[in-house]
Amino acid sequence: MSNVSEASERAGDQSAKAVEDARLAAQKKRNVWLGLALLGFVLLVGVVSALRLAENIQRVSGAG
Repeated sequence: MSNVSEASERAGDQSAKAVEDARLAAQKKRNVWLGLALLGFVLLVGVVSALRLAENIQRVSGAG
């Protein structure tokens, strides 16, 4: 009887490992997308800031 329970326990451990592996893979995928979104936001803020700075420099130098 103990062989049956040991085999069942091993199968449960393998199933739990598969579930954990799937969870970690999904988490990694979400983290990659979140990182890409954050990078896109940083680039957008940088470009907008550079454009506004260039616009202000032209306005100040043209007014003088």
